[in-house]
Amino acid sequence: MSVVTQFPAAHDYDRELRFQAMFEAAAIGIGICHLDGRILEANAALSRMLGYSPQELTGTHAGDFFSQFHPENHRETGGEIVPDNGSQEKRLLVELMEGTRDAFEIEKRYQRQDGSEFWGHLAVSLARDGRRQPAFLIAMLVDATERKRVEEHLREAEKMEVIGRLAGGIAHDFNNLLTGILLYCDLLSAGLEQGGLERSDLRQQVEEVRMAGEQGAALTQQLLAIARKQAAEPRLIPINEIVTSTKNLLQRLVGEQIELVTELDSAAG
Repeated sequence: MSVVTQFPAAHDYDRELRFQAMFEAAAIGIGICHLDGRILEANAALSRMLGYSPQELTGTHAGDFFSQFHPENHRETGGEIVPDNGSQEKRLLVELMEGTRDAFEIEKRYQRQDGSEFWGHLAVSLARDGRRQPAFLIAMLVDATERKRVEEHLREAEKMEVIGRLAGGIAHDFNNLLTGILLYCDLLSAGLEQGGLERSDLRQQVEEVRMAGEQGAALTQQLLAIARKQAAEPRLIPINEIVTSTKNLLQRLVGEQIELVTELDSAAG
């Protein structure tokens, strides 16, 4: 009587070892998950990233590590800010199962075991069996905190550039208005001292000062309209007047290298 023991072919065995080595040594976090999102197996990088051992991660749901406190992981419902219930991820998973997409990527704030948080870029793809039926999910997580920090700094730099350009334009406009006001005040003062200022001249110069003051007040109102953050109240507005009055201000914002063209609504009067 002889016993025959079957072993996997050498090339299959080598292939399995290579894939296992790649999974364990990968620099990005990789999790093999059930179709419902529960983690079957996690590699060392994912374990380090989340601060849990691979054994602790096994059986947990991937969504459990989304930050429950960061505002960008929340959504507004009926005027109330509530934690995101993962509706976006659920929709994307359905599309994966239906075959309408091969993979999806999202960015979320994740929370480690020690309570600290980081930005994570998650890519999820679907693995199918020999009958092309959904078998399991492959989730790859990369720490995107540094990239998000650089992007935020770039946005702040661009914002400061726009603010600087706007401030320079506003300072120039105000300087012109103040120059006019001071000039007419000097003329008024000189005329009053000499006593030869006609009433009509006096009225004209006072009117010029008043007009310059009104233009300065209008410029201030435009700045306040940009900075104002209170809830808007629905009301009828003269759109043509708004566009006309803010054209110069908008031109300051977009820069001299861009031509700003306005087209007023003839039906609006």
